[in-house]
Amino acid sequence: MTDSSNTPAGGVRQGLLRAGATRAESAAVAAALAVYLDDWGDDTGTDTETWDGKRFQFAGRIAGLTGCARRVPRGAPTDEWTAAGRADRFER
Repeated sequence: MTDSSNTPAGGVRQGLLRAGATRAESAAVAAALAVYLDDWGDDTGTDTETWDGKRFQFAGRIAGLTGCARRVPRGAPTDEWTAAGRADRFER
């Protein structure tokens, strides 16, 4: 059984908007929630970044900075800062 004291007849929980919110304030909160939920829903993992076309360029940067050529594996983190921190683990 749910406590209906916090839920008005429309089913929306009280506390999201202040009691005297204007229509403009309500619309602003609704728009912000829609944008947030839309951004959250886009993170499905289908747009994963890959090293395709960038591995040799990144390997060249590592070689230029360290003086030691390394092979960037396909499974390396695609974030360049993270990958650079793990460059010592890449094969020579």
